[in-house]
Amino acid sequence: MLTTRQISSGYTWVNVIEPTSSELKSLVDDYGATLEILGYAVDRNERARVETDLDKNIFLIIFDALTNNFDNNGQTEPISFLTIGNVIITFTHNSTSYMQEIFENNINHIKENDLITHQIFDAILETLYTLTNMYLDAITQINFQRQSIQNQFKNRLNRTGIDSMLQLETSIIYLLTSAKANTSLLLSMNRMQNLQMDPEQHERLEDVIVESQQAQEMAELCSDIIDRVSSSYSNVLDNNLNHTMKFLTVFSIVLAVPNIVFGFYGQNVPLPFGKASWGWEFTILLSFGLIGIVYLIANWSDFFKK
Repeated sequence: MLTTRQISSGYTWVNVIEPTSSELKSLVDDYGATLEILGYAVDRNERARVETDLDKNIFLIIFDALTNNFDNNGQTEPISFLTIGNVIITFTHNSTSYMQEIFENNINHIKENDLITHQIFDAILETLYTLTNMYLDAITQINFQRQSIQNQFKNRLNRTGIDSMLQLETSIIYLLTSAKANTSLLLSMNRMQNLQMDPEQHERLEDVIVESQQAQEMAELCSDIIDRVSSSYSNVLDNNLNHTMKFLTVFSIVLAVPNIVFGFYGQNVPLPFGKASWGWEFTILLSFGLIGIVYLIANWSDFFKK
């Protein structure tokens, strides 16, 4: 879907969401975009980076943003800003379409100050700053969920909690990977000689870089904590399972002892005290004696402590 808005007499904004082939062709015909650049802009698997075509005055930024249902799937997807002369084209998917409102608010703020032509790049920087801050909020939320799961573990340790912790670990890995890619993208922009920015824009870009690096560091720390915590509790759960299996093993042996004793005395073969009037008491005492021997052997060998 294409939505076109005339920002000023000299600038046009085209917002693109899940474009069709015919809509991509219209971007080529109407604004001079190339199919190669458009392919980068709409690819869901494209890494965060910068592409330029100086001959055609094309500048493309691909940035990893959180999806609007990040809490459910814990994923990020690329969004793109494409400038061709006095035309700016934004590309999102349905899961990242919220970016349109953020960018529009920044455009409106710039328009109020009548700085459209010179500082349209400010709207992009402000949008990147907002999207980067969303990483910090998401990481904080994941930390809160991790602490909540740990508090539940104090009362009861179960496999469901471990699975929830692993889901958090998956989400933080998505965040960490995307934060690293975004930081690399922003540093590349800061080093570009052909990217014309005034001192204020350079300073704002530095702010975005700092926020992105902070998000990356927080994600790394959070990932490390979740990995260590989940591994520790998983080991505890496995040890509990091992103790349970050991108990069941000894218990099954104990239950087998009376069956063996009673089975022998149930055969038509001569056995000690088999015909005595108190023979059945003897079999019970013998069973208890053998059970005691099994317990002593297990205890002396530290079977339950290993």
